[in-house]
Amino acid sequence: MRLRRAGKAVGRVHDTIIKLVASGQETSPAIISAEDKVLTYGSLLRHIESCITRLNELGLGRHDRVAVVLPNGPVMASAFVTIASGATIAP
Repeated sequence: MRLRRAGKAVGRVHDTIIKLVASGQETSPAIISAEDKVLTYGSLLRHIESCITRLNELGLGRHDRVAVVLPNGPVMASAFVTIASGATIAP
């Protein structure tokens, strides 16, 4: 799938969040906190995969809704990306 602007392709759009995260360099920063704590693409991908497995074990999947109440920041960003990879998230 490609993003289009005025009928012209302007860039690649990933089909899923997992594919987008997997396309990043494993050791490159994916999420950086205000305190400069870094979560790499590799770590984020492993976190996503383990959380999706756990959500599935709990009976939650693609068509289920999960509400998350967290303050804005890297934990919320990580939770949002992770849960959105396996279910529908409502912040």
